[in-house]
Amino acid sequence: AIGLVQLSLALAFWFNRGSLPGVTTSATDSEQPVEHPSYRATFGLPAAWASALSFFVYCGLECGAGLWIASVLHDGRGWTIQAAGLMATLYWASLTVGRFLIGTISQRFTPMRIVRAAVLGAVLGTALIALSSWPGLGSANGGVLMAFGLLATGLSLAPIFPMLMHDTPRCVGPGHALNLIGFQGACGQLGFTLLPIAIGAVLRLAVARRAVLGGVMVLLVVVTGGDEGRAEREGQQRAGLGRGAESAAERGRGGHAKRTPWGLRARVPTQRLVTNP
Repeated sequence: AIGLVQLSLALAFWFNRGSLPGVTTSATDSEQPVEHPSYRATFGLPAAWASALSFFVYCGLECGAGLWIASVLHDGRGWTIQAAGLMATLYWASLTVGRFLIGTISQRFTPMRIVRAAVLGAVLGTALIALSSWPGLGSANGGVLMAFGLLATGLSLAPIFPMLMHDTPRCVGPGHALNLIGFQGACGQLGFTLLPIAIGAVLRLAVARRAVLGGVMVLLVVVTGGDEGRAEREGQQRAGLGRGAESAAERGRGGHAKRTPWGLRARVPTQRLVTNP
C-alpha cells in the first residue's frame, strides 16, 4: 500500500512537472555569485546549531507523542484498546491534515510567524492533554479534552518542520543552507530515534506522566523562539558594530540582517547562489 502511494506521488509530480517553477537567472544574479562556504564556516554560525537543536526536539516530540499516546491511555489510564487507538489515529490524522493546510496559509504569513503560532498552539494542546486526566473531571469530559488536545497538538505541530526548513536559506544565506539542510535532517532523525526512548523512560515515573509532553514542549519553545533582546545584542557583538554601523556594513557587503525563527541574527547575501555546471 505504501509503495502504491509513493508511486502515485511520483506519477503526479511527473505529469505536473511543467507547472513546477523553474530556476531562472539574470545578469544581476551572475555578476556577483555567492560562493559555496566551507562546513567549518557554516557550523561557526550560532543559528546553525540552534536550528539543528530545533529539528532534534521537534522531530522527537512529533514521533514520541504519536508512539506513546495509545500506551499511556491504555496502560496508564485504563482506556480500551479501541479508544486509545482512536486517539492515536486522531493525532496522526490531524498532523497529516495540517501539512496539507499549511500550503493555504504559507503565502499569507512569514515562516517565523507561522512557527511561533504553531508552537503556541502545540503548548495549548499539550496543556489540554494534561488536564484531561485531572481528578474529578470525569471520563467523558476527560475524553473530550484529550481529543481536542490531540487535535490541536497535531494541527499545530504540522507546519513547524516545513517552515523551519523553508526558512533556512533566508536565515543563514543560500550558500550556508546547502551545508546546513542535510545536517538539520540528520538531527531530526536522531530526535525521531532518541527522544521517544527518553520519553518512554520518563513515563515509567508516575509523577512525570502529566508533565512529560509539556516539558518537551517548553524545550521546543526555548529552542525555536529564543530571547529577542539577547539575540540582537549577540548579533551586534559578533559583528563588532553598533546598530547603525552594522546596517551600513551589511549594505556594503551586499547583504542584510535577518531574524531567524530561532531568535538569532544572520547576514543573508542578496545574491543567489550560482554553481558551476
